[in-house]
Amino acid sequence: QQEVIRHLRLAEAMLDSGRLSPPDMAYLRRFAQRVSRATGCRVTLIDSTGRVLVDSDIAPSQIGRLDNHLHRPEVQAALKHPEGTAVRYSVSLGRSFVYACRKLGEPAWGFLRLALPEEIVGKHIGAFRLRLLGVGVIIGVVAALAWMIHLSRMYQDIQQLRIGVQPISPRSQKVTLPHPSDPELAAFSHRLERQFSRLLRELQSLDREKNELRTILASIKDGIIAIDAHRRIMLCNEVARQMLDDLPRNPAQRYFYQVIRNPHLHSLINRFFEQPFLMNDRIETDQGTVLEVDIVPFREGDASGPGAVVVLRDVTQMHQLEKIRRDFVANVSHEFKTPLTAVRGYAETLLDWALERSQMRRKYVEKILQHAIQLENLVNDLLQLARIERMSRPELQPFDPLPILREVAETYREAARRKGLSFSLSTGEAPPTILGEPEMFRSILANLIDNAIKYTPSGGSVAISWAVEENSCTFMVRDTGIGIPQSEQERIFERFYRVDKARSRSIGGTGLGLSIVKHLAELQQAEVWVNSEENQGSCFGVVFQVDKLSGNLAVNRKIDEGN
Repeated sequence: QQEVIRHLRLAEAMLDSGRLSPPDMAYLRRFAQRVSRATGCRVTLIDSTGRVLVDSDIAPSQIGRLDNHLHRPEVQAALKHPEGTAVRYSVSLGRSFVYACRKLGEPAWGFLRLALPEEIVGKHIGAFRLRLLGVGVIIGVVAALAWMIHLSRMYQDIQQLRIGVQPISPRSQKVTLPHPSDPELAAFSHRLERQFSRLLRELQSLDREKNELRTILASIKDGIIAIDAHRRIMLCNEVARQMLDDLPRNPAQRYFYQVIRNPHLHSLINRFFEQPFLMNDRIETDQGTVLEVDIVPFREGDASGPGAVVVLRDVTQMHQLEKIRRDFVANVSHEFKTPLTAVRGYAETLLDWALERSQMRRKYVEKILQHAIQLENLVNDLLQLARIERMSRPELQPFDPLPILREVAETYREAARRKGLSFSLSTGEAPPTILGEPEMFRSILANLIDNAIKYTPSGGSVAISWAVEENSCTFMVRDTGIGIPQSEQERIFERFYRVDKARSRSIGGTGLGLSIVKHLAELQQAEVWVNSEENQGSCFGVVFQVDKLSGNLAVNRKIDEGN
């Protein structure tokens, strides 16, 4: 350190202070390189804010990436004393240095810092040791002439002690040292053995506690980050690193603001250190994960202030469920409110003046009945959807879909005729035996056909058909109705989602039919798709697996056969 300080003073004397304010960067770079070549030291010039202006070992293009140096130990010491020194590891260069720093000007313009690599210092120390060894040998030879026998015996005892003292680790079983013949060395050996035994017990206890802590942290599903009173990270478990995937591999002993990049979490920790009290909040990561954050204080020995334990809990699924619940309650409330408002309005009109007019009375009662039916349909669809969502996946069974197709088609044929629609069931090759649940299949068909009839204007057509492939059979309901815009097609299977809400309510739609279709299809491992063009019509298809074991592919079998 004295050698680095000597170089530092010489460098300060060489520095032209007139070129410091404003800083002549070209001169400062030349000065740093010249001093570095002359002394073998790394030369750094830092302004009063801690920003690095010049560094002889770092390219000018890389200077801007360096961390602020105002809080480096040697710089802080230079603010209080003529020179500040430190021996530490440089993160910038990945080497250990002996640093010496001196303040420039009053008030301080900045700092001049010199650093000598520790390995060079090691060489000086080695040379000094060699010189010291030479002197010791000379003294030993002179002393040996007078005390040869005594020193020879003592040397043997010391050698026994040196050989007996082995490195102590928590895995050591027992510490046993030799007992020299010299009384003083024997007493020293006994004391040393007791001290080593006590140290071994403490090491073993610490190792057990460390392993227990590591096991506990690894088994906890929550992320845990412990930050000391100086805002340095003490520990961080793997779960926390996975939740905050921008954390480095080993963030211990680094300041939290150097490694935690999430701005919300960064702000919460800063607020905690300003006012240390229990904090709870939710943050969202760049990957869309929602984390619940709890920050609690803890005391660390004789530290001046409390540290912080940050607990991170992944609540993404809970957050999504809460959003779904809120949306569902809002939608259900809205869907009930509209017909109930209408029923109330018609009822109040009847009570006010329409009861005496038979024609108006009948009209309003029919309106009340219409909205009551709409409410009943909504309740029934909600109950059915709730049952389906609670339902576990059924055991799929092979069945012939043709009788169900005929039955459902006959059920809706009259409704289509009353609306003036052309209604048809394919008369080509019969569908094969499929895997599914017959009643669920019936409900899927009924909902798709009901939707097709509701949203197809008079004069249009509704057609039911199917297409057989090697391992699957697709059942299609095609209409020439109002169609669905391309931008809306991804959302039509959501609960209560309607393309045209006013028209849907006017024809009695609940907004749940396609959601029921999707859930029933998924329970049967079937796939639903839609192909639609606005004002041209829609085609909904449901793809079922074919039962290969039955061998009932119905090749060349016509629907009309057996009628």
